[in-house]
Parts: sequence; structure tokens; C-alpha cells
Amino acid sequence: MHKKGLSSEEITRVASEMIAENGCANFSLRELAAKLGVRPASLYNHVSGIGEINVAVALDASTQMHHRLEAAVEGLLREQAFLRGLAEYRAFAAENPELYKLLYRLAGANEENAALIRKAALYSIEPLRRVVKQFELDEADMIHFMRFLRSTLYGFITLTSEGFLLRGGVPRDESYAFLSRTLLTSLEALSEKNKAQNAEKGEEKR
Repeated sequence: MHKKGLSSEEITRVASEMIAENGCANFSLRELAAKLGVRPASLYNHVSGIGEINVAVALDASTQMHHRLEAAVEGLLREQAFLRGLAEYRAFAAENPELYKLLYRLAGANEENAALIRKAALYSIEPLRRVVKQFELDEADMIHFMRFLRSTLYGFITLTSEGFLLRGGVPRDESYAFLSRTLLTSLEALSEKNKAQNAEKGEEKR
């Protein structure tokens, strides 16, 4: 890349590619500068340091996941959209394990940008949240279910990425399909419960 064309967007793009390929542990400003064809000092004209670059990459990962999920669920009925969204969520994490880990590692960090990254993590799954909202849960159940959903997906993906869930002769794909169907069954049960409660309230008002 020509030095005069260096921009924050280009820095983020190249950094994202490098982290996706080699991980955060093997990422440095010196290597990034070499990839961009500039001196390390030149990067400081655009970013304050590696921390800012990591945040920018995490935000970019959030946007990528959001767009992937949005495209996956578009035009589908809510049940189909939910299952398709879960499949796409796992696919993104499997194809971009280092970016996925970076997003959630920074979201849980105790640092200045943690709140910003947490918002980005929520934005990444916003298309799934909109699908869940179609099941018309009350506010408390909506919060409970989204926490349940995020914890379950993160747990499965983290365990599999660390080499667990291999015993028993049952493929992980089958387990994830089971997990997805179970989540959908729970969601449908909550939806029916809310409908029944709303119907009872309607009768009481008559």
C-alpha cells in the first residue's frame, strides 16, 4: 500500500485480516506496519496504539456478524428464521474464530472501551433478537430468553473451539441441531404462555 493512501479504514481492514489469520497473540503494530508498507511510527498518525486497533477490529467483526445474520433470516417465517439464524451464528464463529473471540474478550474486559464493545456485541446479534421479538414475549421473558440464548451459543462455541464435546460418538453438528431445536421449543413455550396470560387479562377486563 502506498504511504499517502494510508487510512484508518485500511488499517482496520488489514489488522482484521491479520488477527483472523494468526490470532491476537501473534499480532503486533510492527507486523501490521510491515504489512501496510509503512514505518510503525506512521501508524500513530491514525491510531493511538494497539488497543484502539483491537477495538476497531472488534467493531468491524460485530458489523460483519450483524450483516451475515440479517441476510440469513431475511424473508423467512419466524421459526425458520430462528433456526437459520442460529446456524449462521455458528458458521460465522467457525469461519472467524479469532475475530469472534476478540469481540467477546474485549466485551468482558475492564477497560475504557468495554461499554462500547458490549454494545457492539449486542449489535452483532440484533437480527436474532428481532426474530425472537416476533414471538411476542413480555419484557421480562424477552430479557431472560436472550440471556439464555447468548449464554448457550457462546458456551457451545467456546467449548468446541477448545476441543471439548468430542466423546460419545455423537457428531457436534447433531448436538448443535439438538440445541437449536430445544431453544426453539423453549421459545415457543414462552410465546404460548404469554398468549395465554394476555388472553386471561383480556377476559378479566370484560
